[in-house]
Amino acid sequence: MHRILVSLIFAFSFIDSFSQKNPAKTTPIPLNKHYFEIGAEDSADHVYNKLVSYSQDSTKLERIFALNNKVSRIIRTSPKKEDFHEMIIEQYDSYGNLLWKETINQANTKFLRTYFFDGQQVAQVLHNGNRQYSIQRSGDAEPRELWYDDFFPKNVRVKKGEGLFSGLGFSLEGNEWPEKQTLIYYGIYVNEKGEAETVEWVNPMSSEAKFAIPYLKTLEQWADKFDPAKDAFGNPVGQWLYLHFHIGGPRRVDKIIFN
Repeated sequence: MHRILVSLIFAFSFIDSFSQKNPAKTTPIPLNKHYFEIGAEDSADHVYNKLVSYSQDSTKLERIFALNNKVSRIIRTSPKKEDFHEMIIEQYDSYGNLLWKETINQANTKFLRTYFFDGQQVAQVLHNGNRQYSIQRSGDAEPRELWYDDFFPKNVRVKKGEGLFSGLGFSLEGNEWPEKQTLIYYGIYVNEKGEAETVEWVNPMSSEAKFAIPYLKTLEQWADKFDPAKDAFGNPVGQWLYLHFHIGGPRRVDKIIFN
């Protein structure tokens, strides 16, 4: 699907009506290639800019632009209503074509993701919760029921019914344990052969290196062999796999297990 895009990044700040409770952030927020915030001084990793605004009904709108001011991603997050908290993500290529659209209920992690090619729907993933995925690509007579999303790489060690990082842990001394809970994200790039080419800590603004780096080294040992991701036509393709976990807060165990 071709979309008419406005090429000037600041033009969008004038077309929304903002609520007084949630004022627009007209200063671009720098992001790295993984769409995580970075410091303004981190020019080497600066790949995108993000603008944030709010509509009168408090819907949060995040517009993410490449450095050439072309739209890369749009995220709309509606206010939470009881057991429904909708987020809609649209991903575009460098020509402004819609690649995929995902609608997520953040209250229960269920989602529907639709892939497009040349303006036509070519694949769809429905996550019903509890690792139950219905996946249908163009040409499939019926959706396939899987316990994982094959649009992303899967570590061959992980079996159905097991935790994502079964048996993999890392110990921290008591004086190294962060007082506040910290969320750490990692990215693993897996090529079309199932080989992990790189493992990166991707959210440097939200966590500290002294906690993230030791886990990064442990994760590199785990990320040895994968089933590669498949594209919308079922072909093996290189893809990033993102993983996260929490550390910090009240200490309950001496060994942190990834899951």
